[in-house]
Amino acid sequence: MTPANQIANEWIAFQRNPNCNTTPHEISDRGFALDQLAMDDPHLAWAAILAVVSRYADHVFVEDRTEAKRVLGMSGAGPLDNLLADHADEFITPIEAEARRGRRLG
Repeated sequence: MTPANQIANEWIAFQRNPNCNTTPHEISDRGFALDQLAMDDPHLAWAAILAVVSRYADHVFVEDRTEAKRVLGMSGAGPLDNLLADHADEFITPIEAEARRGRRLG
């Protein structure tokens, strides 16, 4: 498994638990690792964000609340936001290109 896929797995596992106060400390640390990577290793963070986004099909765009909506929303509000805040010049073009490819990032 690639590091980006492992980070994506840990991010999703962290986001699946809606009550962060009861999340085991180790999983919480690994879940927040993607936020930190957006600042420290933006290329790995981008690969992990793409791995997270790719796991959810377009059927997430329904009216109901779903895990996919929560995970994708938190990805945009956390690591993707951090990536843009610190590395917008480098990543805005690939992010826009990915958003044009499908609704999951757009």
